[in-house]
Amino acid sequence: MAAAIGLAGCGGGSGSGGSSNSSSPSSSSSNSYTVGGSVTGLTAGASVTLQTAGASSLTANTNGPFVFASTFASGSNYSVSVQTQPVNGTCSVTNATGTVIAANIGNISVSCVQVPSIVTVASIASPTAGDFVQLSASVKDALGNAISGQTVAWSSSDATVIKINSAGLLMALGSGAATVTATAQGASGQLSVSVAANPNVQPGKVLFSLGPIETVYNYATQHCPTGYNIPDEPAHAIKLSDSSIVLFAANYPLNFSYRGADFNSLRSNCTPVLTSVNNTTPQSFENDQWISGVYYQNNVLYALIHNEFHDPVATTCKPGDSSPGNPCWYNSVTLATSTDDGMTFTMPSTYLIAPPTSVWTPPATAPTPSAGYYPMGYFNPTNVVSRNDGYVYAMIFSIPQPNSPGNAVGECVMRTANIADPTSWRAWDGSGYNISFANPYTSGAVPVGCKVVLVGTLVESVTYNSYLQQYIAIGNNCGDWYSVSPDLVNWTSQVTFETTYNPPALGSNPCPAPAGQLPEGYPSLIDHDSASANFDTSGQTAYLYHARWESDFTTGSQDRDLIRQPVILLKSSASGSDFTPPTTNWGLSPSDPNPITGTVTVYPWAFDPVGIKSVQIFLDGALLGTATGGFPRPDVVAVYPQAPLNCGYQFLFDSTIYSKGTHTLTAVVTDNVQITMTLSAPIVIS
Repeated sequence: MAAAIGLAGCGGGSGSGGSSNSSSPSSSSSNSYTVGGSVTGLTAGASVTLQTAGASSLTANTNGPFVFASTFASGSNYSVSVQTQPVNGTCSVTNATGTVIAANIGNISVSCVQVPSIVTVASIASPTAGDFVQLSASVKDALGNAISGQTVAWSSSDATVIKINSAGLLMALGSGAATVTATAQGASGQLSVSVAANPNVQPGKVLFSLGPIETVYNYATQHCPTGYNIPDEPAHAIKLSDSSIVLFAANYPLNFSYRGADFNSLRSNCTPVLTSVNNTTPQSFENDQWISGVYYQNNVLYALIHNEFHDPVATTCKPGDSSPGNPCWYNSVTLATSTDDGMTFTMPSTYLIAPPTSVWTPPATAPTPSAGYYPMGYFNPTNVVSRNDGYVYAMIFSIPQPNSPGNAVGECVMRTANIADPTSWRAWDGSGYNISFANPYTSGAVPVGCKVVLVGTLVESVTYNSYLQQYIAIGNNCGDWYSVSPDLVNWTSQVTFETTYNPPALGSNPCPAPAGQLPEGYPSLIDHDSASANFDTSGQTAYLYHARWESDFTTGSQDRDLIRQPVILLKSSASGSDFTPPTTNWGLSPSDPNPITGTVTVYPWAFDPVGIKSVQIFLDGALLGTATGGFPRPDVVAVYPQAPLNCGYQFLFDSTIYSKGTHTLTAVVTDNVQITMTLSAPIVIS
């Protein structure tokens, strides 16, 4: 019997295993046959030893065909297994067992894969808090051969210093040191990283640091064949009972959703979940409908609907056109529900949440193109948030009447203990949640409007932020802005944190996109790691979602994408959760004389929840000294009941040592977390 080529032993059933592979020879006997197959996946320097009962073992050290030296009689069984795995991997056998039936066996497949043994994390420059750094790691086997295509899991030894997402994006959260670990199939490598403090963080301010842009939905390649599925509302997400994600950034008349096992696998679902009723009467409150705020409770998905009526009849409007291209705009907030995880929404028999405070009356004259819309009502309900007090809350934008005064236009806050009952919502009236919405077409009394808590601006997204220990609202007006609040009622002044450009719309555009820039709108903050199924909480890291216009619409294109960016929030360690400057004012004695002569007393007063550190007085930018505190100011307490009685300060100012003429007198009030308020006034020394 001829020996198999490349095997060390001669014919027969005994002898040492071969050191290389070869193709199967023909049998020399009509009753004896060979057993073999092929090896794949071995790397240089590696070998695998195979065995089968009744035959010598075989060691293969190259890829290709192999054959056992021993032969098998027809009718005999064989069972091939791995006796010794490669030092740098594992091999598995398919078609391993069978019976020889008057023919050589050559279909046994031995597939080998490398096993990670060495993981090396590439070094990086030391980041500053707020930085984003893409990490990379090389993976090798025990022989030092590179392994491609490995999934690497990342972790940080200190999540307050460094956080790493599943794609290996490092987010530097605060000053300190942490160890980064990359793991692939049990093998791991580490890198020590030191993070420096961010010098741009200011007391009382939130610093937004934005990472690389990711495209969630690309209209050009992913839009549905029918419908108008572009993001036309802020993105709001829900985690369903099976832990999958459904996200809404809807448009009318067909409202679509995005679904996926997680946020990285979201895809547009081309079956509409809600179709606008498009009723052409204002009193129906079932007109052009957008899914806006959403909330998931007891396996029911509730949607707050932004409902637009555009008058298609009045001659001063746009006769025959009930679309948003008609400037006559009457808006309400309604309710839709879904019991199939947001696959379909229906309107309950009672669906009206927040109708306008008066019936629709078209304008006496047609709005001019530069004036844009002629709107009234309640608009754009935010996502719904829970405060764990038995109520859920949402914010709505209020325009009581067309051309309402500026202080009457802005955001209101409302709440309900039963989201399933649209009539149960109550709005803030300045002292409590006491305003009940009423249908102006059926109510016997004139409905009362809500109290605006954020004047002149529209909130797109609101969450409770555990890092700031405040509610944080996000909006857009020639740039993305934020405001924070301890209670959804008292908000800080808006602070712009990113420059963006407004998309085209009716009327003039105060900040059109320059050449080479794309408009963005509808910002929302979603923390993918939120423990809430409604994503109504956020932490130090989250994602900022936007709709981005990819076309200027001059060609009729509706190309609009949904994008997101990771965001890191940074605050001063000194300010903690205090973002409000001191409440303060001042005067001169006696009776605020101006011009002043001789010696006068400056009378500031100031208070703050965290206390006042100092009140410093400056003249023309030069420090004069620090005012003395502890003086009673009952007049201040009468206006601000929360103020302490002894909130008064005094500073004696001798004007005779300064030149005559006009000067600037300044008081800088600093609270105990270094947040300042500055007061300045011109004075004349005579």
